[in-house]
Amino acid sequence: MASTYFGEHLPKRQYDELSEMYELSDPWGAKILTQALMRRAVTDVQRIIQIRDEKPSLQNLVRSGVVGEAMLENITAAENELEKECQEIIVEADLYRDGWGKSILNEAGQFLQMQNQQKAQQMAQAQAAQAAQQQQPATVSGTKAKHSHSHGHGDAGAHSHSHDHVEENPNITEIDGDEDEEVPELLSQEELQARADRAAAELLAEEEASVKKAGGGKKNNKGGKKK
Repeated sequence: MASTYFGEHLPKRQYDELSEMYELSDPWGAKILTQALMRRAVTDVQRIIQIRDEKPSLQNLVRSGVVGEAMLENITAAENELEKECQEIIVEADLYRDGWGKSILNEAGQFLQMQNQQKAQQMAQAQAAQAAQQQQPATVSGTKAKHSHSHGHGDAGAHSHSHDHVEENPNITEIDGDEDEEVPELLSQEELQARADRAAAELLAEEEASVKKAGGGKKNNKGGKKK
């Protein structure tokens, strides 16, 4: 019986459809079919690993009576279908390159292992970044509290010490600050450049307007002379 343990084998269906569209004699078609066959082999290796991991546990569950034998028969049928599928891939691979059928499944396994390692690495990096982001507010708040604590104790001692020992220097002119005086706005380099560009554009527009105005007057004068 046909197994329903796995869903539809989409890479196999795609490969069959591409095989009707392209020929191996065409270099571009051969490249497309080679990639499609490798994707098909990677899916088969994934299913082989899944059966090896799940079948022993399922057999134990059947022996203990937790699940029925139908599930075990289903996975056994899937295993038989997968063996036939791998044989088809080996035959197809030999059509592309002599001897490729002996190594295509191993290459697919290596490719799958590399994909899993990359996914694990990306997941670890994402978790590390998330953990660092969660710890950042606590660190900042702790640093602020530490600074405020140090200023609270250190400034008092510093002020008392300065009042006791600092003498007036006649060479220093005291500056009286005006509380109502406006503080000049500090602009970034980008804002300064933007303002300079706007000023240059306005100046250019004024010059163009004056040139047009002068040209219009000359035209009027020429028209008067013509009359």
